[in-house]
Formats: sequence, structure tokens, C-alpha cells
Amino acid sequence: MGNIATKTEGGYEKIYTVYAGAHIYAGNFVYIKASDGLAYAFTDAAGYYCAGIALEEIDDSPSSTGLMKIRVQCDARVTMAQTGTTLSAASHYAALAYVATATTIDDGTTTSHDAIVGLVIYYKDTSNIIVDMSHRATWAVSP
Repeated sequence: MGNIATKTEGGYEKIYTVYAGAHIYAGNFVYIKASDGLAYAFTDAAGYYCAGIALEEIDDSPSSTGLMKIRVQCDARVTMAQTGTTLSAASHYAALAYVATATTIDDGTTTSHDAIVGLVIYYKDTSNIIVDMSHRATWAVSP
């Protein structure tokens, strides 16, 4: 993992409190835990949803204060690469896209606890898939 330049368009910026000890990289997916509303780095666990894309790197792991904040681009159109070749233009246009890793998407087959990113609205190739995050499903907490 590390900072990457993720292309986003539209949406809005929201600030979340970072979980104590978390390290979130710019351009990576930001997870929110439904039970506490705090921002986390990618994790394949139940009870989390994808809030958006980190606009900056935040490293709370040295201090673990839990007082740091992170800026997240929410409800944007985001261009992402996919893990594997499970998404294709023909079979997945307007289909749900899920978080596969901190920086990639897939059709929900890579992880055990699928966090929805949004709807595939354009497929150019495996490295350039545009997802509309404004259509993502959320659980108990709304970002």
C-alpha cells in the first residue's frame, strides 16, 4: 500500500475522525465502521462500509491518539483498476462494484465481507473503470 493518485470527479468532501492507530493512504478507499463512525484503512471484516477516497495520507499509528481527522471524497465518480478480470464492459455495465483491495475494485468475489463502492458506469479496460459512488449502499451510518 501507499499513496496513489486516484482520479475523482464531483461529489463532496467530508471529514472523519481516524481510528486510533490507523494509517490511511491518499487515494485509497476509506472504510467507516458502522458501530463507531470512525475512519479505517481497508479491512476485510464485517460491519464496515466504503465512505469514499482518502484525499490525504493520515498516519495515527505512532501516536494512536484517535484525534486525527481525514478528508474523504464522497459520492464522487472514481476511476479505479480492478483485481483480476471479473468486471467487463459487456457483463457489468451498471453492475455493483465492490472493494477488492485498498486501491482496486471487483465484482465481490475477492473478499469475504463485500463493501459496495458503487455502480460501474464506464468500462474502458481493466485499469480504467469509472464507478459512481453516489449509488453505493450504506448500512447504519450515512456518510
